[in-house]
Amino acid sequence: MLDEKDLISIIVPVYNVEKYLDRCIDSIINQTYKNIEIILVDDGSTDQSSIICDKYSKLDKRIKTIHKKNGGLSSARNTGLDIAKGNLLGFVDGDDYIDSNMIEELYKNIIKTKADIVICNFVRFDEEKETFNKYSKKKFIVEEKDKYNYLFNEYRIPTVVQWNKLFKKEVFKDIEYKKGKINEDEFTVCSELNNAKRISYYLEPFYHYYQRNNSIMGSYNINRFETIFEAYDSQINFFKNKSMDNEIINTKLVRFEAITYFLYMANKSNMTKKPLKKYIKKTKSIAKDVLIKYRSNFSLKKQLRFFVYILSPSVYNYIVYNKNRIKESN
Repeated sequence: MLDEKDLISIIVPVYNVEKYLDRCIDSIINQTYKNIEIILVDDGSTDQSSIICDKYSKLDKRIKTIHKKNGGLSSARNTGLDIAKGNLLGFVDGDDYIDSNMIEELYKNIIKTKADIVICNFVRFDEEKETFNKYSKKKFIVEEKDKYNYLFNEYRIPTVVQWNKLFKKEVFKDIEYKKGKINEDEFTVCSELNNAKRISYYLEPFYHYYQRNNSIMGSYNINRFETIFEAYDSQINFFKNKSMDNEIINTKLVRFEAITYFLYMANKSNMTKKPLKKYIKKTKSIAKDVLIKYRSNFSLKKQLRFFVYILSPSVYNYIVYNKNRIKESN
């Protein structure tokens, strides 16, 4: 029989998600692991979300609802962290939901592996379909000396996002989410990895991530571009402070690939084209910096990618994105 001696705090930021909130909270209430506290942080919702939170607080004594002035996702998470009593922590966004055995399975894994963080896979879904990630169901342990490597390989997304994990509370020592930022996970992940000695990847798809068409993460705007640049710069500075040259180089490459993709998608969207020129110019500057200072660290193929972008972003987009999509459709 499973020993449920550890209290697990599940923090749920809530902002104007009345359509999805019952589904989310029900999925947490019905967990097979019962020793949990559920912290609903109503971040100044203007719809019926706050009423729904209060309703559930009356139905289940494990649920605490905090109503606060709107401050954004990071502020809501920080509020939840401040009052969490569990020695293990997890996050679920208010428009998502989790499988009924997610907490139990992650708990058993974190005890078995003696990890500080256990990471599961997730399913993206919208109103029409579900999309499973390619690394589904793999299981492995990453020791301290290799923990940053997974920011630079195919496991980057599950490593960075916050809601597919169970954390030991000590991981958040001296950490808080940066307020007022999109992509807030990018600002904390390096510090979380720094505080963890062992990480377990248990990539069963327990978490269901709802991608709304009008969500912040699904949009391309000036604030998002500014935050992306700032987030990657903060990671580079983190590695500079630790004199981790390989990680600096890898972050520069990941930053270049991420930003060129966002620029490509923004150009296809309804975003005004004039502001994009600023970011294209800035990205060309990044490519030049990499070629001048770090050229010897990259293969000829990757050097060529930087060079092509400097010469012509449109040609780069065709080769890297359009051409690949044409191949995939044939």
